Amino acid sequence: MTDRDAVLTRLRRVPRLWFGLRVPVRRLEFAASGALLAPVKFILDSALFRAATGKTWSPLGYFHPFASVRFSDLSPDATWIVWVMAATTIPFLWIGASMTVRRCVDARMPASAAILFFIPVINWVFLAILCILPSHPEAGEDPLARPAGRRGGSGPLPLRTVLASIGGGAAVGLTMVVLSVALLGEYGLALFVGSPFVLGAVAACLYNRELRRPLGRTFAIAMSALLLAAATILLFALEGLICLAMAAPIAIPLALLGAWIGREIATRRCAPAAALGAMALALPALVAVDVAAPGPAMHEVRTSIVVNAPRDV
Repeated sequence: MTDRDAVLTRLRRVPRLWFGLRVPVRRLEFAASGALLAPVKFILDSALFRAATGKTWSPLGYFHPFASVRFSDLSPDATWIVWVMAATTIPFLWIGASMTVRRCVDARMPASAAILFFIPVINWVFLAILCILPSHPEAGEDPLARPAGRRGGSGPLPLRTVLASIGGGAAVGLTMVVLSVALLGEYGLALFVGSPFVLGAVAACLYNRELRRPLGRTFAIAMSALLLAAATILLFALEGLICLAMAAPIAIPLALLGAWIGREIATRRCAPAAALGAMALALPALVAVDVAAPGPAMHEVRTSIVVNAPRDV
């Protein structure tokens, strides 16, 4: 094979490497993808930030772990840019989370450790470690495959399994809403990023723990869990319909992403219960980051109207 053919072969591998779940991720591929995609994301977000504020976003400010600091220069009439950035972040989140899962498996780490990808500050250390850990050949070409004897079909599952999967996922979302909003009054990464992702992962892992089910049905279970959590939030007036509608464009893709990865975690030989426990325990860490984040700067504004005329006029 010539050098040109080798380059073309590697290029054809990139889409499966970034968007698939079957191609193993070696440490050099993991590091190279991060080194390429991080500047692309920075340039894209910087262009959006400049369009909204007219200011230049420095790399130091952009990579600050606290969103309240990153967006401190954002005026109230330009907050729309946060939602646009969140939407453009979803493909990068998928690439980062899916590659992190496969890099963990390739390095013989628990696949559930990929939840650290979502925790600020810790994630940089974790990703650096994954760039260093060597690959293990026994991981094979299909690092997330289940033994052939346990592959499932499309037959019906007992109703209790379906209900437990939906209820388990919804319970994660409701717990985070109560903890973040009702108790701490925090609307941060744990609530908008971590909760939908883990909700979908828990529901999918429970649904596929005994038998590998079709991806479409797994997505339906995750969406049912998300809808159940949203309906319960509305029923007990924990949040309003408008707030849920605003969060839906971010929550739905993250829940589906979590469901896809949760399904793959369930196919591992390790106990799914350990993976679910690791993901659930990581959520309080996200809440702690949100609580520790400095609030936006407060500025006192006084307005007065002086009428230069006698009182009776």
